[in-house]
Amino acid sequence: MRLFYALTFDEASRTRLHRIARTAEVGTPTRAENIHLTLLFIGEAGGRDITCLKGVLSALPPIPTIYRCSGLGSFGSIIWAAVEPAEPLITCNTALVKDLKVEFPWIDTRPLTPHITLVRKAQRKDLSPFTPFEINAESISLMHSHRVGGVLTYTPIAVRPL
Repeated sequence: MRLFYALTFDEASRTRLHRIARTAEVGTPTRAENIHLTLLFIGEAGGRDITCLKGVLSALPPIPTIYRCSGLGSFGSIIWAAVEPAEPLITCNTALVKDLKVEFPWIDTRPLTPHITLVRKAQRKDLSPFTPFEINAESISLMHSHRVGGVLTYTPIAVRPL
């Protein structure tokens, strides 16, 4: 199973972000139900690994539920929304890496840059500008990334409400 930890958002926040993503003239907007902030990508894991990964959720430090989308950025063909404050999210990522790097030596230990992917395969980098706005986080989840009927789907395996 392809797994990652994600900060998930309420429906109103996902809908607002999806509306911004749909302003891209060329590219694939992230589906509203898939909008999240990746805290740590794990990659392929299964069996007893999943038990370990679920257990780590309860040990994470508390984080805020209100964040701010402050602007847009891009790298390669990805357009993303910046998320502030970054410090609690970086602290959460650091705790995950600390708890998992021995068991999962392949995980990415580079510092987290908190962002939400809005568009993939983008050709234009100029989405409609927006006034910064608040988004509401609901949970930290261990997610399974897979395809259902050819559609990229993120299914929660374990959820820690905020």
